[in-house]
Amino acid sequence: MLLSATVGLLFTGLSFGVTPEQTATLHWYQSGDPGFDFAVNGAPFGVAFDGAHMWVTTDQNKVIKIRAADGKVINETLVGTKPHGVAFDGASVWVANSGSNSVTRVLAVDPDATIGSDPSTVLATIPVSGSPEAVVFDGANVWVTMGTGSTVAKLAVDTNTVVANYAVGLNPKGIAFDGTSIWVANSGSGSVSKLRPTDGHLLGSFHVGSQPNSIAYDGTDLWVTLKGSNQVVRFTKAGVIVNTVAVGTQPTGVAFDTANVWVANSTAGTVTKVGPLGAPAVIGTFQVGTTPLGVAFDTSFIWVANSGDKTMSKR
Repeated sequence: MLLSATVGLLFTGLSFGVTPEQTATLHWYQSGDPGFDFAVNGAPFGVAFDGAHMWVTTDQNKVIKIRAADGKVINETLVGTKPHGVAFDGASVWVANSGSNSVTRVLAVDPDATIGSDPSTVLATIPVSGSPEAVVFDGANVWVTMGTGSTVAKLAVDTNTVVANYAVGLNPKGIAFDGTSIWVANSGSGSVSKLRPTDGHLLGSFHVGSQPNSIAYDGTDLWVTLKGSNQVVRFTKAGVIVNTVAVGTQPTGVAFDTANVWVANSTAGTVTKVGPLGAPAVIGTFQVGTTPLGVAFDTSFIWVANSGDKTMSKR
């Protein structure tokens, strides 16, 4: 049975009271304080927001819980090896451990804990296969891409087990939920796959370009970064490409801030802001740390995980 959420979110429907729109756009209705940069313990990779905290995976085989308001590290929790993607389900954080072929479920606990005094509780470690990369919650189940294969795994949150594995394209990386369907960015196939959440049925496969990496939903359309062509592509739920925008070199992470799309350019050390949604163009490109990978929105600020210099940027 799912655990009740205790992180102060304004839940109103679905599991934990999260609406499909909130789940799909990761919009948890909170606020923060002005931006800054700060060091973290290890090279950060993935980042997710739980309504009050940022959760960041690092090469120290940990997920770090950081208070979004002021950047204070609340605790660090050991997970599997080479943790990459991370997602929040309303009560727990799920981490894809690419080096140990597992997914770790961590309970979000005492917001006033300090390192070593009250580490977040590991609820389960679930074996999967094929170097898990990215994670998403669809309001009922958790989905994980298998980066070295051509499948995604669906995990049941009530039993902490793999429900099934479903075929997608080659080397699936990023994954997103649009409130109705699961979308997977297949780096090796240059495509995105659309799946029905109830049974994993493949609803469509659409060519988008060279090395699609991360994917995000803006409430209407989807955006995928093309690492091989230094672009971000916007496409409809029918798989029709609407816009292609040039960004920085080797774009990886992408996030939506309710008005604009932000892209982390891994070899440029920058993030690119793209908007407005009606006729998207580059609004600005901003310096962050070296090798930015993951990016997430806390409802007021964009957070960027800079793997190269072991920092987080808040913009």
